[in-house]
This record gives sequence, structure tokens and C-alpha cells, in this order.
Amino acid sequence: MCLRSRDVRLIEDRHVVGNAFIFLAAGFETTATSLGFLMYLLATHPDEQERLHEEIETAFGSDRELSYEGVQQLKRLDMVVHEALRIYPPVVLFISRRCDKDTTIMMSH
Repeated sequence: MCLRSRDVRLIEDRHVVGNAFIFLAAGFETTATSLGFLMYLLATHPDEQERLHEEIETAFGSDRELSYEGVQQLKRLDMVVHEALRIYPPVVLFISRRCDKDTTIMMSH
């Protein structure tokens, strides 16, 4: 029906290029980058690493098979992954934030 209409608009080259860039940026090494930062954070926070290990061991032990439903129950894992993504987002949106004046938060800079 759209092809028969006189008001047919074609996609401009700049839109094709823009969409291609978005697809490339969204998929380029985002998983590897996120996992790398997650491993770094766990390595530098061994207490959290131990808590996460305990949660996984409790949920699955050595004889339980991993399942989607079982992984969905791992609340600490969900929190750890979300915190890693918050601290080190895999895709930078080119938005910078800067504090305009000296600020004290919880008694430190």
C-alpha cells in the first residue's frame, strides 16, 4: 500500500549511516568489556566475591545443573552485575558530568 502512495519517502543515506553506527557501537565488544570490568571489581572486592560465590554454591551446589530459572533467583549476582554496569557502562553516551564546586559526600571528597 505504501509503495502505491504518492507520499513515498526513501531513507536518506545519512540515516542509514547513522543507524549502522548505532548498531556497531551497541554490539562492539560490549559483552567482553562488561565481563572484564565485572571480573576486575570482583578481584578488587574479595569479600563481595565470596558472598557471590556462597550464593551460587547455595543455589546450585556441585551437583545441580544451571538453569535460567535458577539464575533468575540469584539476587546478589543481579546486584553485582547492575553495579558493575553502573560504574563501568559498556557504551559511553558521550555525556560528561562535572561537579562545579567542591562537594563533601559522607565526610570525604
